[in-house]
Amino acid sequence: MTENPPECPLEPSTELFRLYPRYAPKPAPDGTPGCPAWFCGDIDHRFDLPGVGPGTCHVAETLLGAFIEVYIRIWGKGIDVDEVHSERRMAQLSAARQDGQAPLFVDLNSEANHGKRGVDARLIDELEPPYPIPKGVDPYPRSRAFAQTVYEERLAGIKYISTRDPGRKRVNYAFFGRASGENRGILDVASEGAVPLWVMYEASNRFRIPLKPSSAQYPLT
Repeated sequence: MTENPPECPLEPSTELFRLYPRYAPKPAPDGTPGCPAWFCGDIDHRFDLPGVGPGTCHVAETLLGAFIEVYIRIWGKGIDVDEVHSERRMAQLSAARQDGQAPLFVDLNSEANHGKRGVDARLIDELEPPYPIPKGVDPYPRSRAFAQTVYEERLAGIKYISTRDPGRKRVNYAFFGRASGENRGILDVASEGAVPLWVMYEASNRFRIPLKPSSAQYPLT
């Protein structure tokens, strides 16, 4: 048996986390992006699927991992506690069973996958280009082509190591949905609420990022 198989199940007992917009930038017929289990169809993120129809929801195995996926992009100006509370909420989730089975994910970082499905070092470590990204430029061409391949195999999504984590240890998952929008049949939402202060202080301490404390006594809920 392969120690690190190319595909792996994700049990519902695994805790998952996501930071999502506090307010939706635009309405949609089947929900709004300001939902904890939102499957994006706008082609904005690494493993978003090309074309119209299906959607992708990116989550992390830890709250710190979810936090750095969003806020590492703005770390040039540090972490503003009030800004985080006004813009984002956090959700704790888990993978729902599909037909009584744990969903099956392709492990991008498995040795058994190297050289298959187009997996190579350029894909594993693909980073978006510096901002601003020119109009019409796909920031993740390899990742999105890989996502389409996995989606067409009718697998649940992709397991991968965060490229935003300097230590390359934190695990993320990209869940695929047959339609964009909110889907709690794929992700069970255990809880949702304000982004806790401790994760902002932990990110600041671990990565030596300046932190601007809140001007209010209590965070938004």
